[in-house]
Amino acid sequence: MSRVLCLLTPLLFVVSVVNAEQYWIAYEGNDFPENEGWTRHTYAGGAERWLEDGSLAIDTTGDLEITDWYSHSDIRGPGLGETFVAEWRLRVDESLVYYNADLTIARPDLPGDLTIEHTTDHIRIFDDWTTIDITPGEFHSYRLESQDMDAYTLFIDGVPVYDGYFQTPSVLDPFLAFGDAIRGAGSLSRWDYVRFGIVPEPCSLILLVLMSVVSSICRNRRCTYRNEFLLRSER
Repeated sequence: MSRVLCLLTPLLFVVSVVNAEQYWIAYEGNDFPENEGWTRHTYAGGAERWLEDGSLAIDTTGDLEITDWYSHSDIRGPGLGETFVAEWRLRVDESLVYYNADLTIARPDLPGDLTIEHTTDHIRIFDDWTTIDITPGEFHSYRLESQDMDAYTLFIDGVPVYDGYFQTPSVLDPFLAFGDAIRGAGSLSRWDYVRFGIVPEPCSLILLVLMSVVSSICRNRRCTYRNEFLLRSER
């Protein structure tokens, strides 16, 4: 049995190699995004904005033509045993005309994108106009997970609420963006954080732990064989 486990160790190592391209990009609301590697896009002078209690406030209610949003192009899809994750936390205090506090993901490799629009008391998923109610006046945490950048699951405050697909076709280059990108509307939103990257799937973590255990068994077995050989030699 121990020999079989030892033979499995190289295979488990190969499985773990898929995690080599993991990355994590996080904006935590401690500075303006353009100072932390994000690209700022504005129209009509940009929003009134400020940093408050670790959040970025974006106020475009003064002129419905104003847009102010931020993009990051370093987005890559998951490999075998990995999951693409995007998570963000915000509160929308005011929304004029219609949705315009948005988060957009334009996936790499194949054309396709997804926009989730936020207002004071619900969100709308742009691909099929699904709306989901939220409690107004509170920060809400959102998390999107996808194993293939095609299907995804959306969580709100830790609860899975929607399963969907990236919209195709798309003419957008790969990026993740947040803020107010819509002319003709206005909002006051507060973004606590925006994060995205690739993480190992839970089953991959289990395999890594198993690989460590198997390696330990193999080492102990080799030590036992060596000690038995030395004892026989001394006799």
